Amino acid sequence: MSTIRYLIKRILISIPTIVGIIIITFIVSRLLPGDPVMARLHIPFTQEMYDLEAARLGVDKPLIIQLIIFFKDALTGNWGFSHTLVPNSDVWVIINQRLPRSIEIMFITMFFSILFGIMMGKLTAARHNKQSDNVVRIILYIVASIPAFVLALFIISSLLVANIDTLPFFSYKSPGIGDPPPITYSRIIDAIIAGRFDILIDYINHLLIPVSAMVIVQAIIIGKQTRSSYITVLNLDYIRTAHAKGVSKKDILGKHSFKNVLPPVINIIAMGFPMVFTGTVVIEVAFELKGLGQLFHEALLNLDYPIIVALIFVFGVNVVIFNIIADIVLSMLDPRIILY
Repeated sequence: MSTIRYLIKRILISIPTIVGIIIITFIVSRLLPGDPVMARLHIPFTQEMYDLEAARLGVDKPLIIQLIIFFKDALTGNWGFSHTLVPNSDVWVIINQRLPRSIEIMFITMFFSILFGIMMGKLTAARHNKQSDNVVRIILYIVASIPAFVLALFIISSLLVANIDTLPFFSYKSPGIGDPPPITYSRIIDAIIAGRFDILIDYINHLLIPVSAMVIVQAIIIGKQTRSSYITVLNLDYIRTAHAKGVSKKDILGKHSFKNVLPPVINIIAMGFPMVFTGTVVIEVAFELKGLGQLFHEALLNLDYPIIVALIFVFGVNVVIFNIIADIVLSMLDPRIILY
């Protein structure tokens, strides 16, 4: 089986999964308590006004009919308009304004998580079964069990106790700092294009605490898998042979074993990207970062059905994309994978 056919097969397998998730989300969102029609009408209103608005939103029809109409429109690119958050605005216009920020946070978090996680796993594996390794493992397991937003609040509390208040604790920009021209809606890229490095530095300062908390959690997850994979590989016969031949420990941990260590680590990393992407809901709400996570929270609170469904679709596609990327990387490391 060629790599192209393998990837096409993986994409085709993923489509029913995403469709199923959308159907479940569509149905569950309509079962949430509350009424988006009431939220759009000004009091007082008549029953006739209510019925007209319900018909306009399409929520006056049976649920199965609503679902059929939704898929019919979605196939033409029409995913509807916001019911309550930004009334009558196209859902993709709203999402596209928030998407770059969540992508920025995801890639920054995962870049440092991968860097520190692999380094941590490699160092702890080299000290396997030593007393210091056992102590480090216990600490890492405890920290890994703490949610990122709790860890972020702990960092803030520690800074306040130490009387360090140079870093901003909330929001994504300081008062009066302004915004770069909305070219790509990525604050980092737009600030660089506009030459507004004051905005860039201010934005990075605001991301330091929440991103650091997520990096710690993800780095530990990646580090644990890297350590476990290293220990497995270091016990293989060819590594014992390398030891017997006098190969240095540095070379054994590097060029002799690293390639075989990677496959399970890549799988963990592939899961890490969507975990961070969807897991920023609490972080973005707690720190007012105004990305997709905060948008999803606002949509749930305001029963904005089209935005809820579209965001779940984005989250699902994110999972599929990074799983496919992981498959590509794994097939490059071991071409036998595409045979299965």
